[in-house]
Amino acid sequence: MIVIDDEPMKVDPISVNAPEIIHWDMMIDQRKEYFRIKRMGDKYEVYSIWEKIIRRCSRSDLEEMYKVGMNLYCEVLKGTEMSLQRITMEYLCMMFDPKRVKQRIKDLHHEYGFKRIDYWMLYENCGVYMITIDKSYHEYYLVDKIYDHIKAKLQAMLKAKLVCPKNSEMERIVVKRTINKSLGLNPDLGI
Repeated sequence: MIVIDDEPMKVDPISVNAPEIIHWDMMIDQRKEYFRIKRMGDKYEVYSIWEKIIRRCSRSDLEEMYKVGMNLYCEVLKGTEMSLQRITMEYLCMMFDPKRVKQRIKDLHHEYGFKRIDYWMLYENCGVYMITIDKSYHEYYLVDKIYDHIKAKLQAMLKAKLVCPKNSEMERIVVKRTINKSLGLNPDLGI
């Protein structure tokens, strides 16, 4: 005999915070390398340059890309071959774990110097700012994280043009932190 209880039961659904980005890799089409992101539901996005990814992604997308990349591509950081994969991992490490690429950044700073920072750009969609040095080298940093930039770099940033939406709160925070750090003050003073 089977007894069925007619009383309704309260069931709380299990909350699952599944990652939106489940994989990323490089693909080559006619000798050109592309960056491909695979999202949930077998949706793919293809990009030819890193800056387009920054323009389209959210902060959580970048965090997921970093986690996926560290699981799959951490070894490329140890090599010397420059590939889109390595550059991508360097950019992600600059943002989330700068100690991992500290020597590489130091070498590039020695090569490029800081007197030639052309501009820096703020991407509010993901909370990232990019520094462009000598029109060819880029560094990416999170707005809400405090980095150990050297004083000469901070002063060069303040002399360069900041490209961002006018009167944004994020702009105020980034500029204030940069000024405070260049003066040797607490970066969050007055924020």
